[in-house]
Amino acid sequence: MARKGEGSMIKVSCRSDIMKLFVKPLGSGEESTVGLLKDGKNVAKCFHQPRDLNEVNNLLMGKDLNQTSFCFLKDLYTNDNFIWGALADYAPGNKLSSDIKKVPFMNLLYSTLLLKRDIKTVSDAGIKVGDWKNFNMNFTDAEITITDVGRCFYSGEDKKEIYRYNLEMIFDVIKREYCNNELLKEIIEKDPVLNRSFKNNESFPEFFIELQKYFRNELGEEVSNLVECESKMKKI
Repeated sequence: MARKGEGSMIKVSCRSDIMKLFVKPLGSGEESTVGLLKDGKNVAKCFHQPRDLNEVNNLLMGKDLNQTSFCFLKDLYTNDNFIWGALADYAPGNKLSSDIKKVPFMNLLYSTLLLKRDIKTVSDAGIKVGDWKNFNMNFTDAEITITDVGRCFYSGEDKKEIYRYNLEMIFDVIKREYCNNELLKEIIEKDPVLNRSFKNNESFPEFFIELQKYFRNELGEEVSNLVECESKMKKI
């Protein structure tokens, strides 16, 4: 089974189609198996079996053995009813260590939700994120932990509606973390636009765009690609 481009969906008949791609199993849980792929770098995760073909299912992946973390989808392995597994770009942050550590929420926030993969890519693929609350940021050298992003599922809704929904889910996470994260709180409070849109629950699209701008400027990255995003957001 050849690997296709970013965001593609690859039809499979069963879990074994993905397992054939593994050259080394890295770990197995009650519902899934994580394995090293043939290229020696990429890590993929697949599910043993769907508990319910209509149920929303966890979907999480990583890339590079020493950097596995919360990340967005890249290639999906799926049949008509169930997402069996996927690949994705890793988010810098998690590294294997002899000590138990905790990855800062902000690392995950700006390296994944805002920078590594725009949520619009996921939304355009028809993927709706059902729950952004299931974070797992602990890891040890005894096991590779790829952070649960929550439950993802396909939706037949209009892509603009999916995009808006996904943005609102991210906004909910940020609101939840706001009180306990001094860095996030400082960023929001010192920026008038961020502060205003954060306090207005209906302004989460504007808040998201402004937060993207902040992080990209802080990291010295180009923000010109946000112009098109802003234009599309205004139409939502």
